[in-house]
Amino acid sequence: MGKDRPFRDGGGPCSPGRWPRAKRILPAGVGEGFFCKFKGMMAEYWKKFTSGKEELHMFALRLAARRFEENPFDEGFMAEGLKLLKGEFGLKEEDLVIDAPQCFR
Repeated sequence: MGKDRPFRDGGGPCSPGRWPRAKRILPAGVGEGFFCKFKGMMAEYWKKFTSGKEELHMFALRLAARRFEENPFDEGFMAEGLKLLKGEFGLKEEDLVIDAPQCFR
């Protein structure tokens, strides 16, 4: 269907969108467990939050487009996410301090 053309996302030569598909992977050992677990956490949370009425990728798009005026995540989800970060990356509590002007805190 149509002609194959290179993908251009505007990111220039360093953009993964311009890399061959086989090269678009994370380096081994860099958060593999975290990303897999967090994606599962996120999908489960979002299914509950929307009662299954909105798919996760639509939520991600709305989040990226700053369509939320307030944090869509409850304190339980935030605590679970921070616990996962600490466990997967060996972080200490002081590594997770978020300054007041940062969004969603």
